[in-house]
Amino acid sequence: MKLTVLVSLLVMVSIPGFAGFGYADCSDWHGSCYANAGKGSLLGSVTCGMCWKWKELSCDWCSGSTEPAAHCNSQYSACQGNCWACNGTQGSYGVSCWDTGGNCHGSWCKDTSVGPIGNTGPIGPIKK
Repeated sequence: MKLTVLVSLLVMVSIPGFAGFGYADCSDWHGSCYANAGKGSLLGSVTCGMCWKWKELSCDWCSGSTEPAAHCNSQYSACQGNCWACNGTQGSYGVSCWDTGGNCHGSWCKDTSVGPIGNTGPIGPIKK
């Protein structure tokens, strides 16, 4: 019985995210901040910490999906509270953006309002 408990504890400690040991295993997320709800100009870059989430069994933003846009809006006064954080260059194929409410817009998150390649969606024209 004692051996089983000891082995179980050793296995749990070695799993990313257990008891805080694995949080360093998640790489930071790097994105871009765009003004005017993702339709405006590029204001700069943003970096957000990522943490292991047991529910998803993957890394995700430590403070939730509102974190990237919140970082943009606190970093750049030109945002005026309305910047979106994007995972690439606005208008490029496969780019998605997160708004201040943590909602994802774009093909990466399967947002169908973006439309097929070449149509204009909430993050601008999508180029292949």
